[in-house]
Amino acid sequence: MMTMTKRKNPIEKLELHITEIELMDQVAELTRKNQYLQKMVDAAHEEAQRNRKQLDAMRHYNSHLVRSILSRIWGMAYVLKFSKTMEEVKDMSDILISETQALDEVVRKVNAKLIDIDNNPEQGTSNLN
Repeated sequence: MMTMTKRKNPIEKLELHITEIELMDQVAELTRKNQYLQKMVDAAHEEAQRNRKQLDAMRHYNSHLVRSILSRIWGMAYVLKFSKTMEEVKDMSDILISETQALDEVVRKVNAKLIDIDNNPEQGTSNLN
């Protein structure tokens, strides 16, 4: 038995060619959409990294500056509780006032920085000191 290959007529060839072109267009469109989505993912990742750095800086600032002042205030309050003379009480009170002013300044800087971050999310946390 002889197998006969069916030849495609010109209309079938044209239809196949059109289908190929449509498929190539769809592939190109999907490639463009994929590139766009990848850019969006990259931008979101960069923003997440920036946010992470800002949080890390704020955590560091809080744990080292705020907590150190608070610890000194706590210690002085304990010493004040057991002070025996008015002079000791006055000295501790002066130190407590100074430390609470320092704490107030630190808290104000943190608040200003948080407002800054809200208004300019692209900006870092380098000017906390």
